[in-house]
Amino acid sequence: MDVLKRRNYLQSSSTNLPSEAGLEQAVLFSQQRLGTLHQRIASLEDENRAERAHFKELHRVKSRLERAKVARESQLVQLKGKCDDLQMLKCA
Repeated sequence: MDVLKRRNYLQSSSTNLPSEAGLEQAVLFSQQRLGTLHQRIASLEDENRAERAHFKELHRVKSRLERAKVARESQLVQLKGKCDDLQMLKCA
């Protein structure tokens, strides 16, 4: 994926820019700077993939914790009912 699809003109003494090319129509980069930008783009794409994977893992953990919470709440309701039954037997 090449984000820098604008007209690329190399900055050098032998390169002549077309006379109709104004600043609105072109962006000038040196080869070194263009290479640096491509490296940064690749780095950001890698970082984006890693963050997406991390987000998916967090989503899985969240889902697992929510299921565990529901199970604990169900267990708590059962134990509370058992406790209430025992208290009723003591009072009787």
